[in-house]
Amino acid sequence: MSQALRYALKLLSYRARSAHELRERLLRKGFDPRECTRALEELERLGYLDDVAFSQYLLRHCMERKLLGLQGALRYMQQMGLSRELAEAALSGYDEWVPLRRLLRKRRRAWHTVEPPVRLRRLRQTLQRRGFSAQAIRRALKEAEQ
Repeated sequence: MSQALRYALKLLSYRARSAHELRERLLRKGFDPRECTRALEELERLGYLDDVAFSQYLLRHCMERKLLGLQGALRYMQQMGLSRELAEAALSGYDEWVPLRRLLRKRRRAWHTVEPPVRLRRLRQTLQRRGFSAQAIRRALKEAEQ
């Protein structure tokens, strides 16, 4: 077993990674590009490296843990090393309202101490930073006013 393959397996033991991210880590560590390619091919052959499965994992992570809007999820997936095309394919059926509802429930606990105009401004800013669409933000603000 090559050193590059050993190191790649060590990295994958911590968390799932995209092929792009793993290649970058191997190259940064100083491995030869050909050795990196062979290691990645072996990992794909063994089923340890699968960008499509990784994109589905990130999709669930964005909806359930990070609570991101569509644009935020796309940005996050690209930061994790997925191509734009693969990220867009994974997000094709993304329902922004699912993470938005969870985020509203989470934030509602602290709302009673904040004046309504301030609350709405902060909520709008939070949703914009998390990459929610303007339509989803308007809907959330209407719900928060009630």
